[in-house]
Amino acid sequence: MDDDETKARIDRRQFLKAASLAGGGVLLAACAPAAVSPAGTPARIATPTPARLSFAAKGASPAFGMAQTAAIHIGEVKGFFKEEGIETTWTEFAGGADQVRAVVTGGFNYGIVSMPGPVPSFVKGEPVKAICSGYWGPMIGWLVPKDSPLKSVQDLKGKQLSYSRPASWSHFVALLVARELGLKPDQDIKLLSTGGIPDSWAAAKGGIVDATWSSPPLMQKMVLDGEARVLFWAHEILKDALELCIVTTKSFADERPDVIRAFVRGYQRSIDWVRDPKNQEEAAKAWKQHLDSVGIKHDLPVLAQTIKDIPSEHLTLKFNKKAFDILESLMLEFKLIDGKVDWNGFADQQFLPPDQRITL
Repeated sequence: MDDDETKARIDRRQFLKAASLAGGGVLLAACAPAAVSPAGTPARIATPTPARLSFAAKGASPAFGMAQTAAIHIGEVKGFFKEEGIETTWTEFAGGADQVRAVVTGGFNYGIVSMPGPVPSFVKGEPVKAICSGYWGPMIGWLVPKDSPLKSVQDLKGKQLSYSRPASWSHFVALLVARELGLKPDQDIKLLSTGGIPDSWAAAKGGIVDATWSSPPLMQKMVLDGEARVLFWAHEILKDALELCIVTTKSFADERPDVIRAFVRGYQRSIDWVRDPKNQEEAAKAWKQHLDSVGIKHDLPVLAQTIKDIPSEHLTLKFNKKAFDILESLMLEFKLIDGKVDWNGFADQQFLPPDQRITL
């Protein structure tokens, strides 16, 4: 994903405050050590592991309003990470390449990075590796004006579909959607680059494109405001896509496995709690508390609807081999890499419990 695809607010000034994702956004954390935990400790635990060490983590975020990373901030508000010995102060970063460099050379210990951000760096020999997934996806949808004649994806033949920028995550997803529907780009369907969410929505309202890409919670706001309709969610069509992963360096994984395990435990606890339907209302309130604290204003009904719209199975730390293969094919097609990816070398599954490890 690229910077345009993380802008989760209509106002352009607010977008600049929360710049980044859908082509390379990242949450990065430079951390002091947390509580040491045995390697076999399951990610799903009933009670927190006592934190023998409490450390202040310095993190860089793509956009605080992004639904894909909401579980982290909800978990912070609920105290799950603090109970594991982690407290993070977040700062927004702009640009996936900058964020990967921050992990590799900038003193950040690990980060949550949108795909395919870290893969080209890994292929080039940089010491970056993924320690777990973060969000299966894609959490992108396409909107139409409320009075549009388009009713479903079956109406897309001969139409124009937007994405943000070339070789961005939204571009990859739009291309995969078209192919899955049996539509040939430039023949059966036109894919157009329209930039960020505000410009893309303006293009849809102006008739330049028939349907425009967007992402939560902005999608939910426009729908609840009566401006737009969701024509389709990409995840309704694409069943194998990996949107986020947590990355670190080999040296940090070797030197501080306890820190990584503490983060993974906190993240897993957050995911498990958010996935529980009975917690959805409280999760929306916790998310709003976080957003309010960083100056991002969304009404509670918008956030509540966004939480409901997140497929629970997409909140997972498990990798997806088929998604890796699809991503590799696209990166080869767009010449982002020049050879096959050693996924076993890229994905270090030692920090996951055995039941969440897969064959790569």
